[in-house]
Amino acid sequence: MTELNTHEHEFRRARRLSGLEVSPILQIEAEVRRRNLRGMATISLCAGEPDFPTPPAIIDVAKRAMDEGHTRYTSVCGTPTLKTAIALENRRIHGWEPAAEAIICCAGVKQVISNALLASLDPGDEVLVPAPCWASYRDMISLAGGHAVLVPTHPESDFRIDATEVEARITPRTRWLLLNSPCNPTGAVSRRSELDELASVLRRHKNVWVITDDIYREITYLDERLVGFGSVAPDLRGRLLIADGVSKSFSMTGWRIGWGIGPIALIHAMAVVQSQTTSCPNAIAQYAAAYALSGSRTDNEFRRREYLSRRNLVLRELSEVPGIRAYPPDGGFFIWIDCSKLIGSPLRSGGNISDDGALCELFMRHGVALAPGSAFGLHGYIRLSFATSAKQLIEGCRRMARAVGAVGPQGVVASQSGRGA
Repeated sequence: MTELNTHEHEFRRARRLSGLEVSPILQIEAEVRRRNLRGMATISLCAGEPDFPTPPAIIDVAKRAMDEGHTRYTSVCGTPTLKTAIALENRRIHGWEPAAEAIICCAGVKQVISNALLASLDPGDEVLVPAPCWASYRDMISLAGGHAVLVPTHPESDFRIDATEVEARITPRTRWLLLNSPCNPTGAVSRRSELDELASVLRRHKNVWVITDDIYREITYLDERLVGFGSVAPDLRGRLLIADGVSKSFSMTGWRIGWGIGPIALIHAMAVVQSQTTSCPNAIAQYAAAYALSGSRTDNEFRRREYLSRRNLVLRELSEVPGIRAYPPDGGFFIWIDCSKLIGSPLRSGGNISDDGALCELFMRHGVALAPGSAFGLHGYIRLSFATSAKQLIEGCRRMARAVGAVGPQGVVASQSGRGA
């Protein structure tokens, strides 16, 4: 039996952790696991993780790497083999091939961005972040001593970024603009015209650099090809950091391989940070990632088509749930849902729905886990992940409908129904 250490002294957290906790998404996932262990069958439509397994050929390469003894430290910035594969991948996607010195390999895109922030931010420096945004961005900026300045996006423009909104928030303390396309949580994809407008703004403000988080770039549903900021504005590559990885495209979340491509001085500063934290990415995973980038994309296209099918399935199911409006995503595997009409509604069991967090608690009690919009910087919304089976998605949406049925007197919510198509 595990015993608590009764001799522990009071621990004092560093001030930099003030107001920070474990990611709310991870907390929700932990609660789902606890409920399922207690026999309270709960469907998670919360996590941002593909449900597909890593392709067997990639796993075989990792096994061979272990058998051949590739289990030691690598260079801080990654193996030459992986960096070559990344350079060729960047040429395929963005049209230019970076030098090896302009690439750093990390333990996922999260570490790429964290390294960049730690290497560049002084206390009080600002990072512009279009909102709603991934839940971790703001805390990562805070941990690095910076201040996240949220740039609102709007449902009327499908939550795509507006260059005028960005320029209005630039100050002498602004160091970075952090772009994410396709966006987590909205699924918004930046168009070439919007990136052109952003580039015009940044040419007027030379103190502002750009991070593009491209982790969902291969999961898109548009007929037009996704374009990157560096392809639209090659003259600004000297202020651009591309953050990408294999987690989503190749179902390799647990392998923890991401990379950054940027100016050599920035990459060197990021390497200084990494050398004093994790030293280098996992050696075995680097060999697997290099193979993934160099191999067939057949599995990737299969997964993309499956996500598209699931997206359409969920939109149909949600169109029958009263009181919400679902916005069809152009990429990624999340659906952003306006639930503002439910906020403030009474519950038949007593009390009311005070905010989107309380609504997610109601959904949890009905056996389906979703993420509150407040975790992403916008209240009155929820995020649904369709990275799970069609069977789970159908049942999860039906549990959502049953939960909404517990709201208010019969008919109150139904009259407020919104459709997502």
